Amino acid sequence: MEQKTIVTAAVVGVVALVVGYSVGMSQQKASYAEKIAAVAKMFPSVPEMRSVSGTVKSVSGKVITVETQSFGNPFENIPSSRQITVTDKTKITKNQPIEPAAFQKLNDAYQAAMQKFQKEQQALMASGKPLAAPTTGTVPTPPMPFKEVTVAVGDIKAGDSLTVNSDKDIKMATSFEASSITVSGSATPPPGAANAMPPVAPAGTPAVPPAAPILPGTSNPLPPVPAPTQ
Repeated sequence: MEQKTIVTAAVVGVVALVVGYSVGMSQQKASYAEKIAAVAKMFPSVPEMRSVSGTVKSVSGKVITVETQSFGNPFENIPSSRQITVTDKTKITKNQPIEPAAFQKLNDAYQAAMQKFQKEQQALMASGKPLAAPTTGTVPTPPMPFKEVTVAVGDIKAGDSLTVNSDKDIKMATSFEASSITVSGSATPPPGAANAMPPVAPAGTPAVPPAAPILPGTSNPLPPVPAPTQ
């Protein structure tokens, strides 16, 4: 009798341990689930997507496989690999470098326009009139070293960087038809193009017109017009 009591007590103890472990694990899992749910709420859901960017992995006929850039909510299983179908309506463009001689002409015209602008600003300063802050349209714009040209799907190669647009929401689509594609990964700037863009001023620097670019064989531009005194 005493032996049966001991066995029964042992069985009850084991059952209690199993039940307690199960209850503890369930509570722990529930706690983890609650914490994950709380963290997930901190990341807003990615809205409707009609454009993706990425790197071309392969091109087969009119189907382009692209590895897209990861972003957005890590708790949303947004596809990283997409198959892009090119149709007869898909517009494909590429940023192609401008020939050095043509770019030099554009740059010369820009320098002439900048010189004229600076003289006008200097004349205003000499007259004592206040200078308005430079805005787009009043300050000559440096020429871009690239031009947009139309290309075919056969011109797209593995390793190219693409931006693909669609007329529909493609957030969760692993394959879709493209309305337009911009190729930007394989363009190479022409000689001197690096000097064509004005330098970026540090934060807090007063707004002044951009300095004229300097290319090999060109004369130094006029110094930039100083910002009006407060």
